[in-house]
Amino acid sequence: MAFQTNMLEMGDKIKILKENIISGCRNALDAFKQKGVSALNNVVGFFKIKPALISMCNNIDNSIDRSNKSISKVELMSKETCQTGRHLRNIGRAFIGKAPIEEAKPIGKMAKAIIAPTRLEIACLNGMKKHISGAIHCLDKLEKTAEKCKPSVIATMEGFEQKIKQADKQSNKEALVNPSLDATKVKDVKSER
Repeated sequence: MAFQTNMLEMGDKIKILKENIISGCRNALDAFKQKGVSALNNVVGFFKIKPALISMCNNIDNSIDRSNKSISKVELMSKETCQTGRHLRNIGRAFIGKAPIEEAKPIGKMAKAIIAPTRLEIACLNGMKKHISGAIHCLDKLEKTAEKCKPSVIATMEGFEQKIKQADKQSNKEALVNPSLDATKVKDVKSER
């Protein structure tokens, strides 16, 4: 009963999480449409996606190493078991007067059956690592693109200076064209901007 309750609660939490992720993605997409690549890069940076992917990649490497060590241990145990069996058979052959067997058998069927799921796990982990590495590469490209698209501070300041100069010229033209405006009103217009 408690298990079923926990499962239902987890299902509700997953639904809420799914809705939050979808709304977050929509917000990120809207920000991307409004502000461009730099907004998307900021969202990726905020959620710390790249460090999480790098951490996953490292964990996958560790899992692959552990799986390879497990395979090596099983192969070693299989080899030792085969050698022990060969030695026992050779003892029996020596008792009846036959020549000992010198050739070693390859890994047995039992060892292959034990190793098969581990090899499948390694193949899946390698596939995951390939996709995660691709995602990391895409994030690197996104960062570079965002850096290229991001205007420099100096360029932004120069743009603001140009706008201020244009506004000053325009207010001076208005004062010349419309003599009814006195100097105090022109100054008031400038201060409002």
